[in-house]
Amino acid sequence: MKPLLFTGEQVLTEMVDWQTIVIVISLLIVSSVASRSGLFEYVGVKLVKMGGGDLRVLFIYFCMLTFVLTATMSSVPAFIIVVSLTLTLTHSLGIDSRPYILGELFVGNYATVATLTGAVANIVIASHYHMSPSYFLDYGGFLLLGFPFAAACSAISILIVQRAFKGSLSPPESVELDSLRTRILSLDESSLIENRAIFRRTILLLALMIVGFVISNPLGIPLYVVALSAAVAFLILGGVEPRKAILEVDWELILFLIGIFIIVGGVCSTGILEAAGRSLGSLAFGNAPAIILLTVAASAILSGVLEDVAVVAVLLYVIPVASLTALVSEKTAVWALIYGVNLGSLLTPVGETRVMLALSVLSRDGNPVSGIEFMKLSIPLIVSSILLGAALIYGFAVILGWNTITTEQILALVTQTTAT
Repeated sequence: MKPLLFTGEQVLTEMVDWQTIVIVISLLIVSSVASRSGLFEYVGVKLVKMGGGDLRVLFIYFCMLTFVLTATMSSVPAFIIVVSLTLTLTHSLGIDSRPYILGELFVGNYATVATLTGAVANIVIASHYHMSPSYFLDYGGFLLLGFPFAAACSAISILIVQRAFKGSLSPPESVELDSLRTRILSLDESSLIENRAIFRRTILLLALMIVGFVISNPLGIPLYVVALSAAVAFLILGGVEPRKAILEVDWELILFLIGIFIIVGGVCSTGILEAAGRSLGSLAFGNAPAIILLTVAASAILSGVLEDVAVVAVLLYVIPVASLTALVSEKTAVWALIYGVNLGSLLTPVGETRVMLALSVLSRDGNPVSGIEFMKLSIPLIVSSILLGAALIYGFAVILGWNTITTEQILALVTQTTAT
């Protein structure tokens, strides 16, 4: 009998990150229940009325709504909610849906970096390092290091889409401005609330969940406990049949995550990923800006053509060796990975579920955007985001002292070289 590469016990106890699985399932349940309360539709109509007929202001408001929902709920559920609301309103107002949906897509893509729960990839990375505050991988750390990047790239996205669709962000010739304003102000947001008690309860539960995420690490409470508690509370108090909410969870995603953990764990045990890390680190030996730019660009490109969770699962075993070989702080390289893997989804029209969904929705709506048209907007945005992200991370590294080569790193590298 040949020895196994790994055992069943190793799969259950070492390879699969069960905390990540619990957090992802909990957030999917929260998103499913909260989306039925009418809260997000209510907020959307309120924003439309606040815009007062100015389509540019309305565009910015909807991008901001996308940012908040993505940072709070996770990317795909938030995008589906906003797109559904956008199509309803653009149809009723007789305006072009392209700038709104593309703007929401781009902003939502960057908003994932703003919080720990914004993307599954963030949760996988943070869980790998046990939500370490020293790495700024707790909820507050993401707000400090992730939010500035997310906000800056979102602002750039808004400007690019506004410039590309300048003509579509003004009232169509067939619609008088006064008539448009009258229709906007006649919208009744209160009609969207079926049950006011559940509506108020949803607001309270969402607020408590966010507060719980923020204070969990200082209080020593594991994040998965907060997420699971929030999911149970929504199932009990959300006004939705628990069985229905649980069945709506994307179980294919959960099985995919478990499979990725097992595959990457098996590959890691062969030593291939360690060798790849040494090769990557040798390309930028002792050069922090180079390893930052290399990590951001490589993870962005890989996540643009592959599933981002799979990319993260592999690079989490490459980054420590690469940063050690390059004599650069691992914390710096980890945050370069977070930035890169979150922005690469826009690289191609088939790079991610939200991109394909957005282009499909626009095609069915009679406002198609070709792959070439999409990439004319997305590629300049990604290039500028990579450069901005690398500069921000280097700035954070200098401020936080992460650009200093420690004695421990040198000793670890000597030990590794000797062993090799």
